[in-house]
Amino acid sequence: MGIKSSLKKVYRKLFKKNAPKSQREINREKCIESTMEKTGWTRSKAVQEVDGAHKRLGIGYLVYDNNDFWKLSPEEQDEKISEIREKRAARQLQKYMRDRAVRRTAKSKLITRKQAREYVDKIVAEYGIDYRTYQQGRLFRCSVEELPKAVEVARETVAEFNRQYEAEMKYIMDRYGVKRYQVQNRFTEVNRKYHMRWSEFYEMDAYGKNNDVLSTFLVLNDFKQLQKKYKQEVKLVKYTGNKIRCLEMLDRWIKRSWTSTQDLTYERFIELFGNAKGVVYKPLDGQHGVGVKAYYLDDDKREVYDELSKMPEGVLEGLVIQHPEMNRLNPGSVNCIRITTLSHNSQAVLETGEHFDVVYASIKIGGGSSIADNLIQGGVTAVIDLDTGVVCTEPVDIHGLQVHKHPGTGEVIKGFKVPYFKEAVELTKEIVSTLRFEGLLGWDVAISENGPEIIELNANPGSILYQAAYAPDNIGVKNRIKRYYWEL
Repeated sequence: MGIKSSLKKVYRKLFKKNAPKSQREINREKCIESTMEKTGWTRSKAVQEVDGAHKRLGIGYLVYDNNDFWKLSPEEQDEKISEIREKRAARQLQKYMRDRAVRRTAKSKLITRKQAREYVDKIVAEYGIDYRTYQQGRLFRCSVEELPKAVEVARETVAEFNRQYEAEMKYIMDRYGVKRYQVQNRFTEVNRKYHMRWSEFYEMDAYGKNNDVLSTFLVLNDFKQLQKKYKQEVKLVKYTGNKIRCLEMLDRWIKRSWTSTQDLTYERFIELFGNAKGVVYKPLDGQHGVGVKAYYLDDDKREVYDELSKMPEGVLEGLVIQHPEMNRLNPGSVNCIRITTLSHNSQAVLETGEHFDVVYASIKIGGGSSIADNLIQGGVTAVIDLDTGVVCTEPVDIHGLQVHKHPGTGEVIKGFKVPYFKEAVELTKEIVSTLRFEGLLGWDVAISENGPEIIELNANPGSILYQAAYAPDNIGVKNRIKRYYWEL
């Protein structure tokens, strides 16, 4: 090794002068000469300053020269490089969003990538939106006639998402003492490697975990692969995405009164809900409990009706009076359990030997002033043991932190036994068997004094409620669903 090393040194000494310079060396020389010209420094001082900034900040020579780093103090240089990196990370994110929008447009409209790229760029320029708005608003699914209205809805959706995103970004930056570009770069890396969405990245505290741990985490993409394998019908997504269609489909198993608010008369309102203790209004296409409101009918019913008549079209349901034990956890919300099932109706069966299996169950407990039990509304969630119906993990909040006790009521949640749990599982099995559903489905079930009550069906049940409960302990649950990949 010593002889080889010596020969290399001799070779470099003999031939380096005649060897062509690399682009990096050319840029360095330009930067040094430019700095000398701007500052009047000697070459040795310019070399010292340029090379020092290059090593300390990890920046290119052209970046140093173009941004006049020689003017700035070390503290100002740190701020400037953070600003540059944030802009670079934002450009990379927009490029990624554009590429993804092009892929989804080509797939949705059955056109080539080149045609899709031209179409996406045209829509973005014509309506003055960015690529994230195009994608979040699912504009690739819209016809030309539907675009104007869809763009307005997309703008509102993205504006709300941006407000939430900024709050979550600030939380991560403050918690870990990092810059914005560092969070953006880490999310882009994790998204590309593990198909992790921002909500999963945030709620599973992915920034603070290494790649070995994240590779074991269950994400929505894993569930989507299961849905493809078990040939889940696309029409289920359309039915469950519209609350009225969903309730119509499940009507025979729903015990409470419900109706659309469109063209609802006061007489019909009294006929359906005159004896109810309250009603719950839900926007027609709402998600994550946003826009859900509860009205108690002890007050003037006419006043409640008048207020409801001013709301956008939605669905109105009788208020579920939950079991006293569930009410103890948080009386301000209807605390549901999420039962995620997997079914297959062909002659082949799951590895378990059944056409129906429960993948996981979790409990969702509301927080704050919202009737909804979603994490985004201040709630917490924990996993339920399928054999006993007892909560077996510590609850976690929207930040992916274990809270041990409910933040509002102080109730200990781990060890809580869910009433009528077995009956709730049997109810979902009955519906699946009767309607011959196939694929992965998430059932939100309330527990009333008289037993389980179906609230709604989710065709994309998501992974956060399951994985987030184990994330604080760096435990991934992806391996627990591998048995479902058994060949059919």
